[in-house]
Amino acid sequence: MPHTPLTTRFLPTVAAIDRSEWDRLYGTFAEGFDYHVACHASPPDGVRFSAAAVVEGERLVAGVPLLHAEFRLDMPLQGRFPKVSGWLDRYLHSYVCWPVLAAGSPYTDELGLGLDPALDIPARQRALQQLTEDMLARARQAGTGADIIAFKDVTDAQATWADPVLRSLGFSRIATLPVAILPLPFRSEAEYIASLSSKQRRNLRRKLKEAQGVRVEVRQSILGLEQQIAELREATRQQAGADYGDFEQVAPAYFANVMNNMPDTARFLLYWLDDELIGFALVFLEPRRMIAQYVGLRYPAASEHGVYFLNWMTMVRLCIEMNVGELRAGQTTYVTKCRLGCTLERSWIYFRHRLPAYNFMCKALKSLFAIDRIDPDLKALGKDAPYIKPHVRTDGA
Repeated sequence: MPHTPLTTRFLPTVAAIDRSEWDRLYGTFAEGFDYHVACHASPPDGVRFSAAAVVEGERLVAGVPLLHAEFRLDMPLQGRFPKVSGWLDRYLHSYVCWPVLAAGSPYTDELGLGLDPALDIPARQRALQQLTEDMLARARQAGTGADIIAFKDVTDAQATWADPVLRSLGFSRIATLPVAILPLPFRSEAEYIASLSSKQRRNLRRKLKEAQGVRVEVRQSILGLEQQIAELREATRQQAGADYGDFEQVAPAYFANVMNNMPDTARFLLYWLDDELIGFALVFLEPRRMIAQYVGLRYPAASEHGVYFLNWMTMVRLCIEMNVGELRAGQTTYVTKCRLGCTLERSWIYFRHRLPAYNFMCKALKSLFAIDRIDPDLKALGKDAPYIKPHVRTDGA
């Protein structure tokens, strides 16, 4: 029986299609319709958002947020050799900065490709092929064009079925930062702590003792704290051991927009030393997992008072109390997270240049841009990094 033809509609925002249709694709994922509407209202500098919807007749079968930005070919140099990177940007900008049309968002660490839950693997692949071919065609259009077409933060689980489609269309892939995952099959905080090594148990208790004077507050609103939270997030970004350019920036309005759009799902964990806010974490709640989205710390007070570890245990306690079996602990600080029991889920960036000759060059040089090679913690873990074996998810992601 022949298939009904698929078509891709390019939209100014996810809000251009009825919310109930997006909800059917995203299900219970926190980073669904409400989240992307909040993100699209607060783009980082240098990023423009849009969306794509794959329809079969009038039925939405796949949808994804899109971002339009510039990819810096000198990204590996930005953290280690900022003067060289600055010189290249100043004098050779058009050669080192290529316009990109990418599926994904700088505000997620997992490709938010929503799929009709009724689709089997071949049907998913058919929808992805249509989306990709139409993105390639759009990249060639004057005024909306891009040199690079990409899929950002494709997890190993997504890659098990998406990889053959993207490879057949000329895409290569490079590793990006993995996501730390903490399984929590524990009935109590004490059980979790007992699962750690003796050295890590001692270290954790010492850090929590340092945090005894810190007050913890869980909020559904940050009214009046927006500026402080933005400053803490930027201070934490500046402390990072690697620089990932525009893709790790957070617009100041992002946090307030998220809280306004997601009152039932988003929570702020705030850490106070007397009347001073010295740390926060933004987390999202799902039926089966908690997502640790962003952390911000005030230095040096947060380090002196063990706020990182207090925040970690606050998230663990909340997960156990709510019977949530997994903490999705985000990217970076991998050495500490692995010592605290995390495993790592690989992520990939699939990309291709719209011109075959340039695409051949990109394939030849792709190892230079592997983002996981920039991160100092991943270098320290080396072959001991505890990567998860990929599996296919059947819940539409």
